[in-house]
Amino acid sequence: MGADSLASFARWRAPETILQLAQLAVLRRPASAPDIAQLTATFPTLAERLHWVNAPQIEISSHQIRADLATGHSVRYFLPPAVLTAVQQWRSGTANMSTQSA
Repeated sequence: MGADSLASFARWRAPETILQLAQLAVLRRPASAPDIAQLTATFPTLAERLHWVNAPQIEISSHQIRADLATGHSVRYFLPPAVLTAVQQWRSGTANMSTQSA
């Protein structure tokens, strides 16, 4: 997840359960600095489950992609072609969401 998503982690559905079941790999975002002290005060196990990922920082997030989709803006250059096709099919109601084996 991006640091912007971590900032809203307390509003997620069942964050305590997520922390019991998963490690959190978090990418730093240029314009986002979550309040780690506040998050660890709320979720004491967060510190041991949080892993910062060193990767190039880019100015795009899933929040922005969803906002662009909602307003009809193109997300063509932000998603791989197969993902873009799946999103378009899902939005049009034509997606086949069944699990396919490789």
